[in-house]
Amino acid sequence: MTDKQMVIACQALCASRNDNVLTAPVSCTVAKGDYIQLRGPNGCGKSTFLRHLAGLLPAIKGTIIIAGEPCPAQDIPALRTISYLGHDDAMQADLTGYENYELLTGQSRNMLVQSSLYERQIATYSAGQRQKLSLHILDDSHDIWLLDEPSASLDAANLAYLEERIAGYLALGGAVIASTHTPLAQSLISQIITLTPAAPDAAPDAAQEAAEEARL
Repeated sequence: MTDKQMVIACQALCASRNDNVLTAPVSCTVAKGDYIQLRGPNGCGKSTFLRHLAGLLPAIKGTIIIAGEPCPAQDIPALRTISYLGHDDAMQADLTGYENYELLTGQSRNMLVQSSLYERQIATYSAGQRQKLSLHILDDSHDIWLLDEPSASLDAANLAYLEERIAGYLALGGAVIASTHTPLAQSLISQIITLTPAAPDAAPDAAQEAAEEARL
């Protein structure tokens, strides 16, 4: 990895929520062209870990390194070139697919594939249709994609499209960290990180954490 430019790294970073440490520390380096799969059972802290990396949720233990500069996990810079796809897609239900695309990407709707689906309001979409549009909103110009269960609700055709998007993005020098329970672009994986629970005296009640993960 020494010949590739680092995008993001973490040192002894633990997923944490409500002052509770959820996972054992993780240290990793992600460089341009890397595809990292984040694994672990439901409720183990995968969503929380990705939100720490995205700067959306402060962590109480560990350090994140961006552009070679370490910064406390509690103080991640807000302005970074990251595309984050989580359980909440940030789309506005009363707007059409095209309008949401323009709002979230700052690009003309003409850049999006033409479809009658995107003329409808998001409120009428199924979970799979929302996820399909989210894949188009991912920005190839960003340095890294953080994807939380991106294959959820996708049919076979759109799963194949997601894998094509990941392959094309990696070829451009992008980096991807994706949490997934199902096989996804297996041949492209650079590293697998499996989250494990924190020591018993540091871990919260498992049922409580599962409920918190479900609300993300």
